[in-house]
Amino acid sequence: SGSLVGQKSLRASVGDSVRFFIGNAGPNLVSSFHIIGGIFDRVFREGDLINTPARSIQTTLIPSGGAAVVEMDLKVPGKLTLVDHSIWRIEKGCVGFLAVEGQNPDEIFWSEGPPKPCEGCSHH
Repeated sequence: SGSLVGQKSLRASVGDSVRFFIGNAGPNLVSSFHIIGGIFDRVFREGDLINTPARSIQTTLIPSGGAAVVEMDLKVPGKLTLVDHSIWRIEKGCVGFLAVEGQNPDEIFWSEGPPKPCEGCSHH
């Protein structure tokens, strides 16, 4: 198992901003870093903290021997899974978790009425 699992999972609270510094030692393969259950609010490609970051990114490509810095503003509680999209790497321990604690914000989880089916949609 990886080093950020179980009792060693990362922990944060709703309302926190978190920053991950991700490196890819390579030597030959790229990494497609993703957090299941989240969107990166800011991505500093190649670890460049000087230029304007990319925004609202789901997965960021990290070249062999390269790095990235990603930031997320945590809006809801839950257990987020840190992975490389080469999912087979999970078997080698390349996985971690971020446990976000706190209350569900009403402005995200509340509606004035029940959900309505999409017009013309055959799935609802």
